[in-house]
Amino acid sequence: MKLSIVIPTMNRIGRLRRCVQSIRQYAPTVEHEIIVIDGSSTDSTRKWLFFQQDLVLLLHNYRTGCVKAFNDGFRISRGEYCAQLSDDVELRDDCLDAACRILDRDELLGQVVIHHMQGGKIQHPQFKTNEGKFLFAAFGVTRKALGDTVGWWGDYKHQQGDAELSLKIMDAGFNVELLPDHYLYHFPGTSEGRSHTKDRELFHSRWGQWKPS
Repeated sequence: MKLSIVIPTMNRIGRLRRCVQSIRQYAPTVEHEIIVIDGSSTDSTRKWLFFQQDLVLLLHNYRTGCVKAFNDGFRISRGEYCAQLSDDVELRDDCLDAACRILDRDELLGQVVIHHMQGGKIQHPQFKTNEGKFLFAAFGVTRKALGDTVGWWGDYKHQQGDAELSLKIMDAGFNVELLPDHYLYHFPGTSEGRSHTKDRELFHSRWGQWKPS
């Protein structure tokens, strides 16, 4: 298995269906699996999931938060590489295949960051710490063995796990690079009002002063 595509979801059947259909449309040519982690959805999500024979399902019986959902998906993944997506994105090209090709060519490359379009603009997330300015993968592809070694998204609840993973990969001596000439689409405004204050405070305590860039 070359690639595992990990997608947490909860009560967003419309967006989940569009996300999965876009992956099928731009399906990687490499051997791959799609892992969906459902956090106790009460809409029609589970009914729909049970009829999708090409998906690997991990069903939680309570709301865990997206960080634990991602970590659980990474844990059961079988691919050499793991792609982190969310249920509110759609692929627009063969970015997953392209990321795998780059990782195959460069053993020191630990993670590939995929651009995302949001609000009509192409985004590639960055953050600042006391040590400088860094690129991180809100959506991207990571070497499975490396993610297992550094602990994936850590012990956050809703936020900062993606940024911490990129930092831990760089701390381990690997590179994090942007995938050129490809992007996916992210639907804005889907945080559902959750508070991320504790996650930000924990991130600051570990990595110094942080702010989006």
